[in-house]
Amino acid sequence: MTAHRRSAARPLCPEGSLCVSEIAPCDRDAIPEDHPVRVFDDFWHGLPRQRLPHRDALTPAAIPSLLKWLMILEQGGTTEHPTFVVRLQGTAVQALSAGNLTGRELAAFTEGDAYRSRLALFRDVIAAAAPRYGRATLISPSNAKIPTSVGVFPFCTNDPARHHLVIIAGPDDAALRAAL
Repeated sequence: MTAHRRSAARPLCPEGSLCVSEIAPCDRDAIPEDHPVRVFDDFWHGLPRQRLPHRDALTPAAIPSLLKWLMILEQGGTTEHPTFVVRLQGTAVQALSAGNLTGRELAAFTEGDAYRSRLALFRDVIAAAAPRYGRATLISPSNAKIPTSVGVFPFCTNDPARHHLVIIAGPDDAALRAAL
């Protein structure tokens, strides 16, 4: 049985969660100034780099207030058929998705258009060697709409064929972010 068939029978991510919601591209300036995506963007642009900052430059001590908003994906597979495995996931991102996804491959919890759009986004981020920004509307268990901003930031590793992607995601509403 394929992962697609398993998930069609029993969804792996709740409807309306971050891992199944469409992420529409947006400009950085469309994201609130105090949002974790903007704060991490300033940090990322300040890192030493050649083409990309090295993953070793990302130290938790430098960004303690952002850790709960962060997810790190590690690229594997091949250039033609990349895979992405969650290596670290902050508590607020867990609350916006399907819980703790650490150690799981993207294909195990995202499917269909959401999966294909994320692969395209990740390939673009790596090829451009630049962050990309987006907006999603999550749906709470009480059916409230939660406008959410997302940023995807590339890092290189010692293996030129493998990258790490840092994803920062959080609700646009500051009061809701404070509650997470």
